[in-house]
Amino acid sequence: MREFLDLAWMKPDKELRAPNLMRMTRWSNHIVHWIVSEIVSVKDNLKARAAAFERIIMLGQALEKLNNFNGVKEVLAALQSSSVYRLKKMKEAVGSKYHRIYDDLMKLTSSELNYKNLRAKVHSAQPPLIPFPGVYQGDLVFLDTCSKNQLEGGLVNFQKLYKTSTYLLELQNCQETPYALEPVVEIQDYVRNYSTLDDDQAYNQSLACEPRN
Repeated sequence: MREFLDLAWMKPDKELRAPNLMRMTRWSNHIVHWIVSEIVSVKDNLKARAAAFERIIMLGQALEKLNNFNGVKEVLAALQSSSVYRLKKMKEAVGSKYHRIYDDLMKLTSSELNYKNLRAKVHSAQPPLIPFPGVYQGDLVFLDTCSKNQLEGGLVNFQKLYKTSTYLLELQNCQETPYALEPVVEIQDYVRNYSTLDDDQAYNQSLACEPRN
């Protein structure tokens, strides 16, 4: 929990002060690039590319059912990337069922009203669960920006401390119950060792899939 204090993940020495948050961020970026790469690498077959998109939608739904809300955000970040979002013909080939699931996931994770839907889902979910840390990081940034640690006269701002502890307690509660899942080593190795495309490569592949008009 200390890595969330004092906006450690935003400091110049963030790799020392928040190594786990930085590791999680790098892994999330890898997952996003993996998903994008999987879709745009299917260049020569529109039907197969649409099927890949549908599988990713089902992955997002499965993660939502597992209360892995960070995973859901990773999936949606990939599908909203410029390389995937522009693939109109592919989306037209995707079944309506998958569009409904996609829309539901987008509504769940929308940032509107300060992530109102996602916060409600997290608060009502039975553990285990993995929250989207960006919600809490946003709360802490706002709190740090709007509230000083000390009030006039050198008094400690206990209201700020209380709000900070509330956010951290929510995060800690998410860690109390582990998942009872059996790891599939082959899949773990496949995703971990996948050589992802960078943003420029992915966009060029996207153009190969569907050239500009």
